[in-house]
Amino acid sequence: MNERKKHIMKEPMATPILQIKDLRIEFGNQLTPITVVKDFTLDLFAGEIVGIVGDSGTGKSVLAMTIAGLASDMKVKKSGEVLFAGKNLLDCPRDITRQYLGKDISIIFQEPMTALNPLKRIGWQIEESLRIHTDLDKEMRYKKVLAMLNEVELISPRRVYQQYPHELSGGMRQRVMIAMAMICTPKILIADEITTALDVIVTTQIMKLLTRLCEERKTAVLFISHDIDLVKRLCSRIVMMETR
Repeated sequence: MNERKKHIMKEPMATPILQIKDLRIEFGNQLTPITVVKDFTLDLFAGEIVGIVGDSGTGKSVLAMTIAGLASDMKVKKSGEVLFAGKNLLDCPRDITRQYLGKDISIIFQEPMTALNPLKRIGWQIEESLRIHTDLDKEMRYKKVLAMLNEVELISPRRVYQQYPHELSGGMRQRVMIAMAMICTPKILIADEITTALDVIVTTQIMKLLTRLCEERKTAVLFISHDIDLVKRLCSRIVMMETR
């Protein structure tokens, strides 16, 4: 697999918030390893949106899971560096990467219905990161979640807070996922094919919302997609992942 970078805009003159250096990810045993990501290098800066584009099977989601620290339990071999806050996330113990996930690094997955717990109310699920990463009391968490639901432009936040995932439309569930990801104002947001199941109108609304929230918070975004036209409209830089 090769990665080809297309620079849409000049990189900002600043220290990268995330540095990926010569990342290599392999599946399988030592005799027959399968390379899914090869020599991937990228500097990500605060407030920018970088697109990761490629066909299915090019390693986009594996890359996302690795950066978020969610690939540690997989039987994979990883080499190179993923540097955040002075630490190489590839070498960090699981308890350290858990501290980052949800607070400093958040991820939104493609299908909210598989990511959301069908047995828990929306408000409870959005509050989870606040329970883990802050010492806010119940009342303050409730107010913060209502404010976040309002920010993602969901009508009647109090009602949505009490609802279950199956009671919401696909677009509403994706807004809930954005609220969950942004509730602790992360430094990095990974959006993994988040518009695949949405129609054109809802996709446009979600992209405008995501762009606004990240600009306001200076959150850096890795936007993973197979839709090159969408990525061109949204992102300042593009990295093309290919299988050869």
